[in-house]
Amino acid sequence: MNKIRFVASFTCVFSLVTVFFVSIGVSTETAQEFRKGRKKAEFSEKVCPPSLTNNLKIDSRRFALSHELEKYLAKSKTKWNKEEKEDVIDALLYIESKYGYRPMIFLKLIKVESNFQIKAVSPDGAVGLCQIQPQTARAISLKMGSPCLPREMLFDPVINLKLSAYYLNYLESKYNALPKALAAYNLGPKKYLEIYSEGGIPQGPYHQKFSE
Repeated sequence: MNKIRFVASFTCVFSLVTVFFVSIGVSTETAQEFRKGRKKAEFSEKVCPPSLTNNLKIDSRRFALSHELEKYLAKSKTKWNKEEKEDVIDALLYIESKYGYRPMIFLKLIKVESNFQIKAVSPDGAVGLCQIQPQTARAISLKMGSPCLPREMLFDPVINLKLSAYYLNYLESKYNALPKALAAYNLGPKKYLEIYSEGGIPQGPYHQKFSE
């Protein structure tokens, strides 16, 4: 008797589920496929949970970025140690998550500005990978609520990259276009306004590097 009641109850529940799917325009066959798909999804989540999937994506991004970095270093005939490479990859991924700048933008910027020379110093005093001016770095540090950084710390690749990303983002907000922001970054805002006072989009060799 209990067995008969169980079968009757199960049949009733199954019928209600089927009626539900039919009522919203889904056939019985589709309803069955839905149940199979849900079970498959549940099984997939157990075998490969979202956290593991996210980690795999991050590892994949790091691997691809590491490969690109190695290519740039080879072209510039520059050697970095493992820690420097890992630090720069971490910084590039951080910049992408915070400002939305793809790592390739900053790899190209570094190539143009310093040719991947960590200790690079320009004739006008800009320093580090992204060739940031010490006075600009001090102003950014204050805006970020950090103490003024001594010039020596600007040679740290991570600090240099993060300050430069903040500055580029500020310039992009000011000029409403990344090409203009890159021009202002390279020339300095004052010289940029002298050259592009009419508001044209820069098309010089510096900017062509970013479209290669």
